[in-house]
Amino acid sequence: MLMQSSDFTDKKKHERAHVYELYSALGYFALFGVKYHAELAHIERKWMYLKRFVRPYLDGKLTTLDKLLRKHWSRYTVDDARKAARYCRTTMQAYRALGDSASLDTLRLEEQKQKSHRREVHAETGKLMEKAQLPVTDEMKKKAANLVSRRHWAEVRTARIELSQVEMESELRRRQAHKRKKQAVATIPATN
Repeated sequence: MLMQSSDFTDKKKHERAHVYELYSALGYFALFGVKYHAELAHIERKWMYLKRFVRPYLDGKLTTLDKLLRKHWSRYTVDDARKAARYCRTTMQAYRALGDSASLDTLRLEEQKQKSHRREVHAETGKLMEKAQLPVTDEMKKKAANLVSRRHWAEVRTARIELSQVEMESELRRRQAHKRKKQAVATIPATN
């Protein structure tokens, strides 16, 4: 299924061949993953992990970002990397188990639904694993349920805020209308 996507066209293979040559000349090996699928690239989980420690302290300066990344880089241990790789492997197993029932169109629709794919990856992968009938731990179910609950209450809060804004605007209009009536009554001369 992934081989049919635009990431794997012949042109891309040709461009990648040049990168492979450059890396091999320096003694390295280049691996290319699938674009826009953070759940299949465990390095994305490292960035997600680092963002938790870096984002609250950013001030818009590159030097600050550099200092924060250097400070927190070592927090990501080999165990964390193994967990991230295991997470990606189980996601790939789920995709394989689903086979043709998960078409590229279905995956694209799921991507479009996600507001921030890195934040929602737990729940989406959990659903995917359950659909593929792969073993899901209680902890994974709990995390997915918590995420779904938080999303629900965020939607409820947003709806309440919108409703309260509408009610405040309505109350303001009523008061202005009442004030205009009072002014109109006050300007009418009294007749005897």
